[in-house]
Amino acid sequence: MTSIQPFCRVSNPGTGRLTALAAAALLLLACSSSAEKASEAGAVAEYHLRSGNVEEARRAIRDAIRHKDDIAQLHLLRGQIEFAAGDRAAAFEAYYDALALDPLNPEALQAVAQLGVTTGNIREAEAAADRILTLAPEQPDALLVKGLVALARRRHDQTIALAERALAARPGDENARILKARALYLKGNPAGALAALEEGRPSGAPITVGVALTRLEIFRQTANTAGLDEEFTRLRNLRPNDPGLRIDEANYRYKRGQAAEAVRLIVALLTSPEEQFRDAGATSAEAAARVVSLWQQYGDDAVTPADWSRLAQGATPAVRAILARHLVLAGHAAAAERMSAGLARDEQEAFAAKLRMLSDDAAGALRLAGGVLARDETHCDALVAHSQALRALGRAAEAVQSGQRAAAECPDRPDAVIAAAAAYDAFERPAGAERVFAQGLSRNPQDLLLARSYAEWLFANGQKRQATAILRRYTRDTPASVRGWQLYADMCRRTGSGCAGAAEEGAARARRMYGIDLPPGQIQPNGLFGRFIER
Repeated sequence: MTSIQPFCRVSNPGTGRLTALAAAALLLLACSSSAEKASEAGAVAEYHLRSGNVEEARRAIRDAIRHKDDIAQLHLLRGQIEFAAGDRAAAFEAYYDALALDPLNPEALQAVAQLGVTTGNIREAEAAADRILTLAPEQPDALLVKGLVALARRRHDQTIALAERALAARPGDENARILKARALYLKGNPAGALAALEEGRPSGAPITVGVALTRLEIFRQTANTAGLDEEFTRLRNLRPNDPGLRIDEANYRYKRGQAAEAVRLIVALLTSPEEQFRDAGATSAEAAARVVSLWQQYGDDAVTPADWSRLAQGATPAVRAILARHLVLAGHAAAAERMSAGLARDEQEAFAAKLRMLSDDAAGALRLAGGVLARDETHCDALVAHSQALRALGRAAEAVQSGQRAAAECPDRPDAVIAAAAAYDAFERPAGAERVFAQGLSRNPQDLLLARSYAEWLFANGQKRQATAILRRYTRDTPASVRGWQLYADMCRRTGSGCAGAAEEGAARARRMYGIDLPPGQIQPNGLFGRFIER
């Protein structure tokens, strides 16, 4: 970034009264002061950015822009900082602000064009690309942006033509090859897509990450397991520290019946240092939660005692707490006890209370959970154990209070929702149980444990049609879940709903779907990489 020069324009006060001259002098002083402060804060922000201290850079650039918001270079610097922080939406906003101040700034034009596509600001991206092409008609990066816009609008022939123009301007350009390949695949030509990825690649040259990711998605969509095996293996070497790819491959291995290989990937991932997750823009806790979702689908039978021990010894405390919670729900008391050992005092005692419930010691569970809640009345694991213990001791009204508090404090945890529903059931308040289940599943529509528990509760309470509908909705939200389709088929048979055949067909389709379902309503960002979404 070029240095920021303080600049302030002041109108000529003329030769009028002294008060006018004084006002102008004060304005000049204030303006100079604000510009100097902005320049100083901007220099600090740039220093922190170059030092890799992104959060300090963010604070400094906000301070700079607060002092003076009409300097394009400050907004450009903010764009660089937000991009380094991984916040593409904020980076786009910053570059767009810079462009408003300097409409022909090449950095701002290029950034608005490229970031606009991936953040959903399609019109702004296209306008910036058009402005670049007005100045340089065959500028390849602008042609790529125009191609991505055309791809987002499903104009596949136009996308291919723009990609070919970019290739003519910059022969062999990898991004242009990937863009052309994606358009060809979406036109129904997977062979042509794979061929496009090879255009211009020197014989014997290694396949890059971008090409490998694109090949992976083509093979995923065509259920080409040999191709998927090859690309997942390649990407382990090209992107060894990518938690999303490791979980993606673990899901694929489970679905292919290679559970031991899936577990090997999972254990290696969850015993990685937190820095590895942070470098990938993730956390170990997020990865552990996704792994637990896999175990809901495929079970954890392939995880050996040695694997659990390695996880207990090598995973971060946040991961161990998530795994201990899963183990308690699965009834693996010994493994849960080892997993929770060494956690913070409240965590350990809360899990000890849950383990007492597994051994039918409600009084002991109540005592331990109560001790934790005396120190932290919002502790979710303690609230769950407290509610369960009170319910077991026949104190249903009090169990409802603790269960409802658990569901309110931790609405994303299925054990909290299930504990609250069970307490309402024991208190003979079925409307309360149904409300808690409905709210929990609405918030977590892809949680198999919640969907199954809610459906079973509805069935037990005579609401057979509603029970079937819950599992039907789950399969719509999670179409790649073989287990979900199986549960739906089973419920269809139990209720005589006549939908078992359709459910079994869904399960057959799901067996050939080798990707993890996106959250309902989420669309893949417009860009060169990512899943092909065909709904």
